[in-house]
Amino acid sequence: LSGADGHVGELRRYLPVVEGVSLVSMARGPTPDLAREPLAAIIGSLRRGHRLVIVDPGRALTQAARESSQLATHVVLVVHACVRGVAAAREVLRTHQPDTAVAVLRRAGPAVSASMVCEALGIEVVGTLPEDGRLPGAAERGDPPTRAGRAYRRACQEVLALVGDGHE
Repeated sequence: LSGADGHVGELRRYLPVVEGVSLVSMARGPTPDLAREPLAAIIGSLRRGHRLVIVDPGRALTQAARESSQLATHVVLVVHACVRGVAAAREVLRTHQPDTAVAVLRRAGPAVSASMVCEALGIEVVGTLPEDGRLPGAAERGDPPTRAGRAYRRACQEVLALVGDGHE
């Protein structure tokens, strides 16, 4: 897909599906840096076939990651609620420069408050993901996060409700 340009046909039938969610992921190895055209073509195809498209550009501060933020309807930044996590989120915001963004805090141990994160980043904090010790092991096994505890699933559903209702 890295050479896609213009219009990309229906991708849905070619994608793996995990618990009803179609997945597209980046290749393993060196992070490819897609140009705007292939990225826009891929996201456009996904938007035509899905009610909600979530793009996780990962931690790479590449042109493709910046472009995905510019192409997004909503930018939700998951921020580890600690000093280092807030500093990393600030760098992501500086580099990606999304038009608008909101934050979701990921709690673990002693945490920075939502109001402090809001002040440091200059964006609204719209939710909190509780720590769930089962997630790292589940991720290693390839289990989806839907098998996490009720509190974690409920928090994810609340965040999706904020950005998913009636939006592509």
